[in-house]
Amino acid sequence: MKVFASGWSGKVPRKLLWPESVAVQELAGKHHRPPSFCKKKMEFQVPTSNGFSLAARIDPCISDTKGILILCHGLLNTQDSHVCRSLAGQLNSVVHVCRFDFRGNGNSGGETSYGNYADEMEDVQSVVSYVNKEFRSRFGPVLGVVGHSKAASVVLMHAETYAAGWVELYRSQKWLPVDFRWIAVALSGRFDMKVTPSSRFTMEQMHQLTTQGSFVWRQYALRGNQVDYIIRQEDLDRRSALDMKPTAAHVGKLLDRGMVKVLVVHGDADQVIPVADAHAYIQELGPNNCKLRVLQGVDHFYRRDKDIAEIAQEIRKLVFE
Repeated sequence: MKVFASGWSGKVPRKLLWPESVAVQELAGKHHRPPSFCKKKMEFQVPTSNGFSLAARIDPCISDTKGILILCHGLLNTQDSHVCRSLAGQLNSVVHVCRFDFRGNGNSGGETSYGNYADEMEDVQSVVSYVNKEFRSRFGPVLGVVGHSKAASVVLMHAETYAAGWVELYRSQKWLPVDFRWIAVALSGRFDMKVTPSSRFTMEQMHQLTTQGSFVWRQYALRGNQVDYIIRQEDLDRRSALDMKPTAAHVGKLLDRGMVKVLVVHGDADQVIPVADAHAYIQELGPNNCKLRVLQGVDHFYRRDKDIAEIAQEIRKLVFE
């Protein structure tokens, strides 16, 4: 069901929502990037309660669609990651897209750490709140959040904590129809946080952790500079203590109540996070309430245009159902 066209009060034929050629391509299942209908990007800063700002942008589309999807990048990446950039290009012909850098990543302020999933959940909430306040009248409200890798878990944590509140607000203020459901999309998310890929840290790094209490894992780009990413024992402990089972179960209850709709996507050739984690999420979310899409021969990073096109097609279905 279409839930956010301007002046919408019932079902609208899909051909009225975006050009027929794009609809035909989607319905035919072709792996073809829709033509771009985007205006110039809008860059802005999102203030946080912690005193730093998050670098963000909106890629607006010029169709009459009203609604914004938030895209979230993975570990030590940015809003211009391959997944975020490519998905924005596929989606913003039919919906407005907002991307941002998590704290301590890209051009955002603040600091990041290995186990700061809860902090990044609050970053998502800051972005959703700011975008709804500053851009809702122009682009419509935020419809939901898409997250890749680390952010896939963050997106489900955000849905657990905040989705019901947003849905109740939207319905009470009549921003959207009473049957609106928050969208949460988890791409290649980890379920068991006690597991770390065996190749992630070297023996020397683990020895430094034991003898010195921390080690430099790698360098990454932050606000135009290359900086050390330091991992401490408390970071590893914080991550391994995160239990996604109750989070997924709670989101499953929101699914039962008709508050959210969830899409889980994973590649069966993922060497970073095994596809078994996707099945574990579905088990807790409820296999009858959400959709699992396993892409054959696809790794963690969705490197091929075909992979991104398939993900975008599934997200478009979720948005327009």
